[in-house]
Amino acid sequence: MNIGSHTEVLAWREHPVSAAMIGWLRERISVYQRDIPDYVVRGRIEDARAASGSLKGYQEILGAIMEDPPIEIATEVDDFEDPAMRPSLKETP
Repeated sequence: MNIGSHTEVLAWREHPVSAAMIGWLRERISVYQRDIPDYVVRGRIEDARAASGSLKGYQEILGAIMEDPPIEIATEVDDFEDPAMRPSLKETP
């Protein structure tokens, strides 16, 4: 899958809608990181488990968005030699 060049991905992240989404994800992550220990202390284990699953999902999404695309290295291609154009090795009578 081609996700675009490094500059295209950076431009996408700087777009106002993308930047707002990234900011929202970071805010949700910080809320869950703050709330999970509070749930555990208050004995609300089911809420802590649910929040932990949400936190993990948000972190995976943010990680995927912020991951840099692989740098594509152009491979060197040899010139094509048509086998039909090679001189024949057979001796002609």
